[in-house]
Amino acid sequence: MSHPDHVRERLDLPARLRVYHIVDEYQGYHGAPPERLVAWAEAERALIDWADLVIAVSPELIATKGPGNPRFRLLPNAVDAAAYAPEARLGPAPEMEDLPHPRLGYVGLVSVRLDLAMLDALAAARPEWTLVMVGSVYPAGCEAELARLRQRPNVRLIGTVDAARVPRFRAPV
Repeated sequence: MSHPDHVRERLDLPARLRVYHIVDEYQGYHGAPPERLVAWAEAERALIDWADLVIAVSPELIATKGPGNPRFRLLPNAVDAAAYAPEARLGPAPEMEDLPHPRLGYVGLVSVRLDLAMLDALAAARPEWTLVMVGSVYPAGCEAELARLRQRPNVRLIGTVDAARVPRFRAPV
């Protein structure tokens, strides 16, 4: 399980090892309705109590979710550093070729967890900058903010790309 919403799954099924993987601080999602935040907090506590092993991607998540809990383990996010090395000499992604500079980039889930209103304000304040966002778009809870971003001529929501293509979205070396 890797999201508080997974608490709805059958937690009573027999298992040799029950694992909850904490990948984000859900209480920090910008614009999420307060009732959703409360529900997530309760569900996450239930999942932590249920799990035999809790894996978190950062020391900060361990510190806030399970300080001193022996069932917690750190498993940080990782990157294929060789794919981003200067000697990789990857050409730019075709989606980037005609975009004006300077470019600001983001790779990851585009959802309510981002401060989309701040990004919209940034795009409005700096029309000469291009904001490039690569990743899946999950509109639940942020439909209006996404609609405003999509209307900006200097914002590009690229969508999901194969992981092997992500390094092509980096700044030229």
